[in-house]
Amino acid sequence: MRLHLGSAPDGHVFLDFDKRPHKAAIANPANTPKVEASFLDEISKIVKQGFSADELAAAKKSIKDDRMGGRASDAGLLGLIGAREQFARTLAWDEQLDSKLESLTLDQVNRVFRARVDPARISIVKGGDLDRKSTRLNSS
Repeated sequence: MRLHLGSAPDGHVFLDFDKRPHKAAIANPANTPKVEASFLDEISKIVKQGFSADELAAAKKSIKDDRMGGRASDAGLLGLIGAREQFARTLAWDEQLDSKLESLTLDQVNRVFRARVDPARISIVKGGDLDRKSTRLNSS
């Protein structure tokens, strides 16, 4: 995610098994409006301008590294085999998926993103003590 807020909150982008991207951010309640506005602004920019070739290459590398890392240990591999078995799939399915992910083009990714993401339809859910003023711990 291309989110630049200086000392902004920590945030991560996830893609769950339902193929629905979601953004999770941890922020000081005072910064919540800035985080929300920056997120929606960035999504709008991506819809209009698309991802760059460098961003796609970095995303592909990140996904590949994550998927390979999950298969690097006996426990990870065993968990993956068990998960695939639930859907009558083998590791050949993962090999095909890896190949498909690697072959995605910038045009394909941008076209699908624009077709599937409408910034006006994004739901933003906030939880926590959003009315509380930020306080710092005194280190006396």
